[in-house]
Amino acid sequence: AGLLAYALVAFALGLAVIAPTFAGIGGMAGIALGLGLAAAIAGAATMWFAFLKAGLSNFLFIPREKAWAVHALFGEAFLLLGSMHGFMLLNQRGLGPILEQPGWFMGIPGVALMWLGVSPTLMMRLTPKLLRYDMVKVFHFLAPAGYLFTLVHIVSQMAMHLTLRIAAVSLISILALLGWMVIRARELSKLKTAKVLKHQVISDAGGTFVTLELDAPTVQLKGGQWMRLHVPAAGRVGHPFTAFAGRAGSTCFCIKAQGEFTKRLANAELLGKEVKLEGPYGSSPVLPALRWSDAIIFVCGGVGV
Repeated sequence: AGLLAYALVAFALGLAVIAPTFAGIGGMAGIALGLGLAAAIAGAATMWFAFLKAGLSNFLFIPREKAWAVHALFGEAFLLLGSMHGFMLLNQRGLGPILEQPGWFMGIPGVALMWLGVSPTLMMRLTPKLLRYDMVKVFHFLAPAGYLFTLVHIVSQMAMHLTLRIAAVSLISILALLGWMVIRARELSKLKTAKVLKHQVISDAGGTFVTLELDAPTVQLKGGQWMRLHVPAAGRVGHPFTAFAGRAGSTCFCIKAQGEFTKRLANAELLGKEVKLEGPYGSSPVLPALRWSDAIIFVCGGVGV
């Protein structure tokens, strides 16, 4: 399924690049248009793979970790193609005519905001210990804002040059952003408040582990699902952890204290305090087709399984 997703989007990107040539738009203008269309398709794919629910990863049964990798890949393609598209237009038309057209100009702050939003993520790959997860997540919120600017740019091109290609790409891009906003708003509106019933820290040869038991009777968990845990005393943003059902009405986490957030989680005084839960997300690792199997073998590793 993951390879199919790559193949479909790669085909769409390639078609977008060569389509202007078949339409009679040759030379540098055709290349610039093709790069713009390809960037828009990559941007829409980036958004569709950012959905925590009802996204492409859910329909293609791609695990959340792999879906984030696909999301990052298409996001980088979007930025590179979009930047090339912008540089070519600046070279062809100059800055003056672009500034005179608000729709054209919107692409510049849009790409700049997205580069700013992903730069901490790119830096974290090179120097993982230099930046905190909280900072990376806060900066990443600039990326959807930048995408909104570029969407205005895309729609303005549709209004100026109403062709089937641009209209289709615009529609896909609009649906991607609207869908992400609706689902994200819906999930944030369902943030659950839970009281900490148990906060235990255990250290052994394998490291330090934090066990949390929360009073969350409205949470309905399935095996293998995960949740975002918002703990103001430990960090500004929610962090994802695998969750499991405890006693009646309780949700539990077993977390290894190895990063800054988890170490603060271990040292914080949380007993009796309130935290926020977002989710649950993900699906059971047992696909529906396997429910009728005679035997299922699980090979597990890591923390929080």
